[in-house]
Amino acid sequence: KSRAHVANHLRLLTLPEPVQAHVRDGQLSAGHARALVTAPDPVALARRVIDRGLSVRETEALVKAAAQPKTPRIRPAQKDADTRALEGDLSAHLKMRVNIDATAHGGKVTISYRDLDQLDRLVQILAGW
Repeated sequence: KSRAHVANHLRLLTLPEPVQAHVRDGQLSAGHARALVTAPDPVALARRVIDRGLSVRETEALVKAAAQPKTPRIRPAQKDADTRALEGDLSAHLKMRVNIDATAHGGKVTISYRDLDQLDRLVQILAGW
């Protein structure tokens, strides 16, 4: 047997006994078991794989998802009506997208242009030419 073949089988011995039993019983393939080696809770994930009849690739995706910490998404603060109205007015006047990010100590105005002609026009407006 090749060194990789032996190494893969030795890795399977690091799995908890219930998962090894599923492999011996034919409920899980060696490919499924290899994917579960790095899982945070291989016994629970093995049960899910068997119950759902997942493929090896699906098992790998399940293990990857289980390994990633769940972080809550933070929604950006909603802009007030005055800020949105000002963005709309500036966008209409400049004919470019305008974004205003206000903070407690000032803020930032971002003007997005599509091409160099729009940039030239913006420079002319700002310079008062």
